[in-house]
Amino acid sequence: VIAFNLGDSTLQEAIEAISQTIGYQWSFPPEAAKRHVRVKMKGSVGEILSEISRQAEVEAQIDHQSRIVRVFDRATTPQLPPASESGSDS
Repeated sequence: VIAFNLGDSTLQEAIEAISQTIGYQWSFPPEAAKRHVRVKMKGSVGEILSEISRQAEVEAQIDHQSRIVRVFDRATTPQLPPASESGSDS
């Protein structure tokens, strides 16, 4: 459990801070870098990352094998169509 306190900040600053806290590299889309976040909480790195993701409207994952925090913009994340629209000719 860690205490994480970033006042009026950006996604870029938040991702860099949480990644440096655990000694990982980071990656995020440049178009999302300036989105505003404000986080003041205690929790696991995953819980804090979830809050950052919620506020910035992005998806984030921690890749422990590669030691990197990856962020994806929800607007550009590929989506599968619903099962009912899968192209079956019933």
